[in-house]
Parts: sequence; structure tokens; C-alpha cells
Amino acid sequence: MAIILSDNVLEIIKFQQDCYKNFKNTFLVPHTAYSTRAALMKQLSEIKSKRALRQDEAQVIDQISTLEALLKRKDQSADNRINPRRPYFAFFSFSEKGVTKNYFLGDSTYRFGDQQILHWRDSPISRLFFYYGVEEDFAEELAGRVREGIILKRYFLRFAKGELVNIVFDNQQLLFDGQDWNIKLLAPRFQKSKIAFSSNPNKVLMSLRVLLGMKTEHKNFQPRLNLLLNLKQYQTVISPINQVVLAFGTAGSGKTTMSLHRLVWLSQENPALFNLGQMAIFTSRKSIAHYLDSILAGIDAKSHPQAYVVKDYLSDLLYYTFAKHFRVNPDNYTLISATRVKKSNELKDALDLFLRVQINNLSAQLANIRQSLAIDDADDNKMLKLIKELSKLGFLKALVKIANITNYKSPSNYSVTNMQRLKRVLNSCIGDQEMETNEGSILFRAWDLFFSDFSMLEEVIRKIEHISSIGGAEQTIKWFKNNYLHCQDQIIAKFLSSPEEISSSEKIPSHNPLDEDDAAILLYMHRQLGGELKLRGKNISFCSILIDEGQDLSLLEISLLSSLAKQPRNLMISGDLHQQTTNQTGIAHLDQLKSLFKEQKLITNHLSTSYRATKQIMQFGIDLLADNTESASIAMPTKVGPPVKLWQFNLRGAMCTHLYETLKLLSESTTQYSVALLCLNEDIAQNIYNELSYFQLADLRLVLNEAFSFKPGIDVTTIEDAKGLEFDYVFIFDVNSLDFPKSRYMKHLLYTGVTRACFELILYSLNEFSDIIPENHKKLALAG
Repeated sequence: MAIILSDNVLEIIKFQQDCYKNFKNTFLVPHTAYSTRAALMKQLSEIKSKRALRQDEAQVIDQISTLEALLKRKDQSADNRINPRRPYFAFFSFSEKGVTKNYFLGDSTYRFGDQQILHWRDSPISRLFFYYGVEEDFAEELAGRVREGIILKRYFLRFAKGELVNIVFDNQQLLFDGQDWNIKLLAPRFQKSKIAFSSNPNKVLMSLRVLLGMKTEHKNFQPRLNLLLNLKQYQTVISPINQVVLAFGTAGSGKTTMSLHRLVWLSQENPALFNLGQMAIFTSRKSIAHYLDSILAGIDAKSHPQAYVVKDYLSDLLYYTFAKHFRVNPDNYTLISATRVKKSNELKDALDLFLRVQINNLSAQLANIRQSLAIDDADDNKMLKLIKELSKLGFLKALVKIANITNYKSPSNYSVTNMQRLKRVLNSCIGDQEMETNEGSILFRAWDLFFSDFSMLEEVIRKIEHISSIGGAEQTIKWFKNNYLHCQDQIIAKFLSSPEEISSSEKIPSHNPLDEDDAAILLYMHRQLGGELKLRGKNISFCSILIDEGQDLSLLEISLLSSLAKQPRNLMISGDLHQQTTNQTGIAHLDQLKSLFKEQKLITNHLSTSYRATKQIMQFGIDLLADNTESASIAMPTKVGPPVKLWQFNLRGAMCTHLYETLKLLSESTTQYSVALLCLNEDIAQNIYNELSYFQLADLRLVLNEAFSFKPGIDVTTIEDAKGLEFDYVFIFDVNSLDFPKSRYMKHLLYTGVTRACFELILYSLNEFSDIIPENHKKLALAG
């Protein structure tokens, strides 16, 4: 039974069919009168000579315009810039000052009749299609002037075998089955508005400001939140305020941008509980922190969330919590394997066990003293009151009080017997005391005791496969012994003494075992032992915390950061388990994270659709992870682009020349583009930059230590530094077996680099490509 379509729908179909027919008649049909470019040029020359004689001026000008248009079409056809099978993929119209204007979007700019195709990437006015929905007012500065109006129509179009077969508009889809048109209602989706999930801070900031100006009720919030691309993202943003939210998904699914809108929504939903100025965002990447700062500062200059790099924040927190006693050194001198141990889940398990034993030991000894006092020394009420008080204090506070009482410099009214009892408690927990004791020194003694137990460390190291498998276990154990055996002699005496007693030359001992990873361990121990964390004299407590790129942090770090949130805890952790840029034990699967929040309500949302990369790029990424069962959960994007290219060279000079020629053509075709030349490490990036510098390319930048400018141009950097960002074009270098040996880590590292690309991806290799490249792609490699 044929479906009866409304007059409005039939009008949409007829208009689009007529436009396509007009396009075919003016461009796709061969012009027999001027079949060759030479013939056209000859005719144009003759016409121009007539104009020089000023004969029939108006007619000559018209003929010249026609011939020049034919030449342009001929050239475009020769360059394959217009794809006759898919000349455009979208249509939109808007009203400006009472005038209606229609435009199509395609892969090139071209005019046919009264209609015009715009290049979706190069034409500024195409922003109106991507940033606004139907019946939305717009005001944008385009091509040097402000344009204001309202969007009237917005369609997606698809062609097959020279016929229009699909039109999508609002929540409807028109399908042509070869004979009739049918209509299908789509699931409600929130159309993209003034936001694209990208690394352009201005777009994100615009949508956040829109949200801040809206009413707070859900019924009013939902229509205004049309910047989100699907229902799952919207549901994640409005998750209940007293729940921990895990938002993990594929690259380019909008996790970071969605998380920012979660914070803004909280501030609107319950202003009394959630103040923007009391929120924190933690990330492992400096580049992402800089990107977030550029957005957050624009929300409200006086009160907005702060973005922190985790390792920098924890180092500062350690420094200020303990009155500037603790200082950490960069981990340049720490073995990579030792860093992996400190970030491993196994070390957290061992540390939790150690802390439980210490706390239980203190509690048991205080209970024994209390029992003995009640039986043998019942008249000593002062000592009994002290033990009751100590039992209520945390581990650190209790030991500090005992240390202050038993310190030989401090007079005490307790009996010798009771003083001896207290000293035994102190010694059993942190060893013999011969100096003034405070929370910092007690914590450091506990830390030293933990790392001095080499049998425990060895057991932890043996469990970490990627250390022991390469024969690094013995070397790692030896490193820990050399760094921790003499801590008390060289650290306790100088490093934890009163700052006034330390000369400037002695503040950091020559042999300082503390590095950046120890900051998290010390702070975690301090928190678990009942201590309060402070920053510049103030206790730390955030109303809401967002942890971005959570898969790169250890469970210990995530547990520590989440403890900084007020109760009821409001926490959101986002990330992508497929992206790994550090060869260490981070978060391998979500069950590990869920184990941290057993006592709290938990919501887990998986975002599977990528809105960044093209279908070709994501398919290449999925093929890289073919042996990973979770790769099946990645949804294929609908955006199409050029195929992924693999170029294989024998000489580095030839590779750099080819790269220069490619970049030059790219720079000539558009002025607004972002390119990333991604390398395995900084040394390779420096070499690539030096070699390209000879060609004097415009806007060529060497980006080290994640110092991105977020401006159009060419950034030479590492895969790790580019994590979390996106670029129009991505080139990845030296993807050979030597630099990218076949391993799970290398697959995930390369996947991270691949998914930085929005439109085009090119891989280079000297000699054979690495075995981590799937065979079906290696067969298509081009010889340079």
C-alpha cells in the first residue's frame, strides 16, 4: 500500500529533484559545441578581440562570461573537484533582511543557475548550517561583516546511481525505493546548535553562555539543550546530582565538551549546592587544561571552574599541605619501570593493606593500654581520658599527640610507666623518635617504612607483566633499594626539619627520592590516615569534580582526587579506554573504576558515536584494534572523506619532499586549516621540524611540552602531546616495526594518533610498515 505524502513533503521532494536536474543539465551534460579546452580558449580569444574593437559591447561581455564559466567547469571537471555522483550532501536556506537565500553544501564551491554549492569546510557561510537549527536566529561575522537572520530549512541529502534517494529533515527521513517515496519517523534527536564538538574554544563557550542564560526546570532546559547530538549525551548531562557518572566513549564523541555542560547544568539546577567557582576539572594533559582554561575564563571572569594538570596540582598540594617541607623533583631520573610500579593497581592494593595494618595496630595497642589502665591503674584518670581521646583521633593526629607528650623536650605529668607505654606505641608505628614529630615527619616515616619492605615491592613488581617480561624486575628492585634505604639519614634530618633551620643550599638534598609520582602516594596515605589536605592554608573541598582522560590516571590518583569532593559526592569521570599514551598500568576496564565507588550510586554511559573523524578514518582505527573485543562497540560515523593513505619510502629526503609538496598544495587550497605532524617522541619531532624548516613553510610550528596555540597552521608534535585534541589533517611518521613494534600498547598509541584526524589521515614509513598495521591496509601502501 503506497504511503500518501503531505503536500509539504511532496514540495520538498520536487524542489530538491528540480535542483539536481538543473545541476545535471548545466554541468554534468557534455557541451558538444566546446568539447575541448583548446577550442574554448580559441573562441574566448576571438571574442575578446572583438571587444577590443568595441563591437556589440553588451553581447560580447555576455559571451565572454559564458565562455569563462565553461572553462571553469571544464577545469573543475578535470580536477574531479565536482563529484557527479554526490555533487552536494546538504541544503539550507535562511532569511536575511526579508530576503530568502538558498545554499547547498558539497566538497567544492560551484554555481549552477540560481543555486550555489558551497565547500563545507572553506566557505564561512557554511557555519550557519552546522551551528544553527531550523527557526533559530543567527548573528555571525562572516567574510568581514555581521550577518543576521533566521534559519528556514535544513536538509541532509543522499544520491545513488544518479538519483536523489534520501532526504533527512527535522525528525523525518524520506526514502526512495526506486519507484515510490516513503517517509520514516526518526527517534527524537537534539539537533546541533551553536556548538561543534571540536577544539575551537569560541564555539563551546558560546553554547555554555546560552545555557547560563536559561531557566533551570527540566522542561525548559531540554529544548535549549539542542546543542547535544543524541539522547544519551543529554541524559548524561542531567544525571542526578548525588551520583558518580562514568562517561566513557570513542574518540570524538564529545566527552569533554559534554562534561563542561554537565558542570554548567549543575550550577543552574541547584545554585545553592553548586557554585561554578567551587568546581574543579582534572586532566593528565597540559594541552587539554590550556584548552579548558580558554573556555572557562570566558564563562564568568570572577567565578568559574578551574582546570588543573593532575601531577602539577598534586605536587603543589603536597608542598602546601606540609608547610612547604615536601619538595618533589621531576621524574627525569626515575626508571620508567619504577614509575609504572608507582602507578600500578597492584601497588595501590599493597598500600591499602599496609595502611590497614598500621591503623589496626595503633587501635589494638590503644585498646590494650585502656584495658590495662582499667584493671591495674584505675586511679590514673588522666591517662585513661587520654587513651579515650586518642582512640577517636585519626592515625596521624593520634601519633602527633603521643609524640608531643613523649618528646623529652616537653615536660609531662604522666608517670614513667605510662610514658614508656606511649613510647612503645610510637615506636611500633613509625620507629624510634629522636626529633620533633609532626604530621609531615610521621607520614614520611610511614612512606619510608612502606617502600623499605623490599619483599613486598618485589611481589608487586612480579605481578606487573610488562616489567618482568622484559627483564626489568631486578633492575627496578635495585632502584628502589638505592633510593629508599638511607631516607632517614638524608631526608628526615634535613628535608623535614623546620624551614627556619635549613639553609637555602640544603632545602633539597642531593639524594632526594621523592619524584612526581610520590606526591600522589604521600597524599593518598595522608588522606587514608586521617589527614586534611590544604592548599595555601585552606582546606580542599570542591562541590563538583570532573576528571578528564580518566584512563590515563591510576586508581590511586582517581581515588585521591574524588576524595576532594564534598558530600554528597558529585563526580564525573570521562575517558576512552582505547586511547593509551603512557606505557603503564592505568585503567584497563571500567570494573576497576566501579570498584572504587561501591558505596555510592553510579551511572555508566558509553558514548559510541564519533562526530570528529570520517568513516574511512574510524574504520582504519577499528581495524587497528581488531583483536580488542571492545572495538565492536564503536559506531561508524556517517561523515565520509578521502581514504587513509599509507606512503612507504626508502629515503628520508624523498619522504620530506613528498610531505612538503602535499602541505604546499594544502596551504594553497585553503587558508583556514589545522595540520598535525605526529611523531613517536620529541627527538623525531625535532628532526622533522628541522628538515621542513628548509622549505620555509608558513605557520610551521614545533610544539613541545603541549604548548599548542590552537591557531590554523602546521604543528609538529608527539602523539602523546596531541591527545585530546583534533586537527583537520593528520600525518603520522615512522610507522615501522622498529619504532612501532607489535604490542597492545603500541596499537592503542597509534589509535590515539589516528583519531586526532577530522578529515584526512596519511601515514609515512621508511621501509616496511609495522606489523600492527592490518594486512588489508598494508597491501594498499603507495611507494614514494
